Amino acid sequence: MPAKPPGKPKESTPDSSDAWESLGQHRLRVDGDILYVVCNGGFDLEEMKRITVECYALGEKYGYILCLIDATNAAWSTPEARRYQANSLRERLYPHLTAIVGINAVLRVAIALVDRAVEIVTGKTLTNVFADDEATAVFALAKARQRFIEQGIAKQHVPIDGN
Repeated sequence: MPAKPPGKPKESTPDSSDAWESLGQHRLRVDGDILYVVCNGGFDLEEMKRITVECYALGEKYGYILCLIDATNAAWSTPEARRYQANSLRERLYPHLTAIVGINAVLRVAIALVDRAVEIVTGKTLTNVFADDEATAVFALAKARQRFIEQGIAKQHVPIDGN
């Protein structure tokens, strides 16, 4: 994936923002019902707390969480950040989809192992897709949104590319 951040949905909403916020060495923004994150290294505890707050805010507002992560420059997070994330997942897990772009093979395997460990420990399944490019990731998120709407999970929805 190119060095620029992932694009925003085609139809912006009144609460959408073109501004990226710095989160340590990472960048993030919420646009409609999607949290966009550009990783540059691993997450520390405070950064993971902030990502979790943003995700739960989306869950409260929409009834589901959609996240697009550009992991081109990602690295393994600190043990404290991973522990915090695991504990957060025990409390509440909204219907969700995380689309990950640009991830290397080592981190892809690591994420799959962590997902499986979370499932064994908590009984909850994490839903991630690994996409080759942003367009594929956005398409996967749009399909997940549609599924959440059809299942009656969505409180609100924001269309991406007319979906």
